[in-house]
Amino acid sequence: MSTTEVVMLVAGSGLALFALLRLRAALAVFRGAAQRRPHDVSHEQRAPSPAAAGLIAALVGLGFRRLGEVEMTLPDTSTLGALRRRTARHTAWVLLDGPETTMVEVVDVVPMFSLETRLADDSIVQTTHPLGEDIEVPGLRATAVETNPAEAYDHHRRMVDARASSAIGPLEAHSMGDYLRRDASYRERFATMFLRRAFIRGPLLSAALILIVAGGLIVLAVLPAVQ
Repeated sequence: MSTTEVVMLVAGSGLALFALLRLRAALAVFRGAAQRRPHDVSHEQRAPSPAAAGLIAALVGLGFRRLGEVEMTLPDTSTLGALRRRTARHTAWVLLDGPETTMVEVVDVVPMFSLETRLADDSIVQTTHPLGEDIEVPGLRATAVETNPAEAYDHHRRMVDARASSAIGPLEAHSMGDYLRRDASYRERFATMFLRRAFIRGPLLSAALILIVAGGLIVLAVLPAVQ
């Protein structure tokens, strides 16, 4: 093999390994979503990250109050983390609105929040900002609002009003215990479904593209040797 062919072979092999390791870590995040549970760390009074702080401030301005924080342990999907099979700890901040019917979780993995209201028939209305999915299945209506927190909350309240009635009004929530119970129920029922599209469009698609490039480099490197 020439020096160029060796470089191409090494580069292709490295890219393939990189793609497979990242995909394995992302797959672990996806497949474990239903069983994964956050831990209440409210006693630590963790300061929000700069990205989360802006969202929290906007929500407080809309009448939300802070309930506490939870920590979630996930497979580390960074290059070095995936190589060493490390885990990463992420904090989420939990707030409750004035009527005490809508909880919101602000995460720092990707700066975003998720509003959730549980109705008396055990169905869920969920609104995320600025990212998320549009899902309507029995028991869940999820939408995403890209614009700003105020419009996301206004949209969420309209969605709740449209689905509620005197018989199935929104249930109240008052504590971190309420949040943890609702979070466990949501994860068991809908977490994998919510993450499916993002997983396919994100880690799975990017890994496929990288593997195509890696395969091309490897073929170009070894083809002259077999001719």
